[in-house]
Amino acid sequence: MKRYPRDVLLALKWGEDQGIEDVSIAFVSRGSSGGISRIPGHRIEHIGKSFMELKDGTFIPFHRIILIEDHDGVLWERGRP
Repeated sequence: MKRYPRDVLLALKWGEDQGIEDVSIAFVSRGSSGGISRIPGHRIEHIGKSFMELKDGTFIPFHRIILIEDHDGVLWERGRP
């Protein structure tokens, strides 16, 4: 079964093993130097159907997410089975 960034984030938010606060999310950002930005999971306010909303009101579409990781390593990476 193919996993998507939304599935991983929802499992972290509602699961009992680990909280979403403990992850780092890398995404394509047109406004940043280098084109990649990172945010900590504790900045996520809402997980929608096709985007996540940050506490500052920023919307990040899931198709821009390239990596979700925690202190143990990669939880999800674009192009990785």
